[in-house]
Amino acid sequence: MLPQVLIIGAGEIGQSIGKILGGKEVAVTYWDKNPQVLADLGIKQADLPELVPAAGFIFICVPSWAVREAVVFINSYLTKEAIIVFLSKGMEERTGKMMNELYQDLLPKKQPLVLLGGMMLAEEIKEGQFGALVVAARDSRWGEAVAQLFAGTNILIEKTADLPGVAIAGILKNIYALALGVSYGLGWGENVRGYLVVRALEEMKKIIKLLGGENEAALSLAGLGDLVATGFSSYSKNHEVGRDLVEYGETVIKSEGVVSLPSLVARLGNKYHDFPILRALSYIITNHLPAEEAFLKLLTGGK
Repeated sequence: MLPQVLIIGAGEIGQSIGKILGGKEVAVTYWDKNPQVLADLGIKQADLPELVPAAGFIFICVPSWAVREAVVFINSYLTKEAIIVFLSKGMEERTGKMMNELYQDLLPKKQPLVLLGGMMLAEEIKEGQFGALVVAARDSRWGEAVAQLFAGTNILIEKTADLPGVAIAGILKNIYALALGVSYGLGWGENVRGYLVVRALEEMKKIIKLLGGENEAALSLAGLGDLVATGFSSYSKNHEVGRDLVEYGETVIKSEGVVSLPSLVARLGNKYHDFPILRALSYIITNHLPAEEAFLKLLTGGK
């Protein structure tokens, strides 16, 4: 019998995952809160009471601010064996919880759970280019089952048991990608961006350790790898937000980095002051300090 995969959320990343897995011997179905999304793709949406119990794997492909609602939608119909796979990389806006904390709150205690991090720019995946994922699971059998779904595709896979590290790295790469977007908006060159990547990595390692992950996660696909992909790519919302902050002093784009920044600052408390890039971004987004002024202070030590 073919593996049955249900994708909740038919946005760009959900469609990309579906395209990858649908090219194998995997049965892929979709559900979206807005049925018109699927109708536009020529897909007739079935009901959750029919879709969820039949699925061996359920991919939650929605942003952090929609995760709670998505899990509530499926909870009543879950089987105990279904592996829930989360791709969201952020903190819940209302509670400030990291994704690994939120999932554990929302799902049944023994529900198989896998967290994905890494480089999956949807536009590149749609073009058939390579992507890379780190598969995080408490039980190696769950991680291996998800890794096998991607075997033979153009998605490179690494595995880990460090769920907190992958969750935190996903939050941080989005936030620090804002800084790289700012550097593009200011017209600064690769020398500065190289400096920012190194300093961002130093801050990420310390924050991951503070929040309960293994600081090696900063160097993983979920950390440094995704920071480079997201921060340097014009496809990235966080990259675009950084540019907007320079040009307009604000942004209308709701990105994971912008949503997560205040929650991360609150979680760090007084230790927040130990992280100069994070502090500069907060000055720009929260205090509306001009981006160039904040980043010149960052580069010159406040002089």
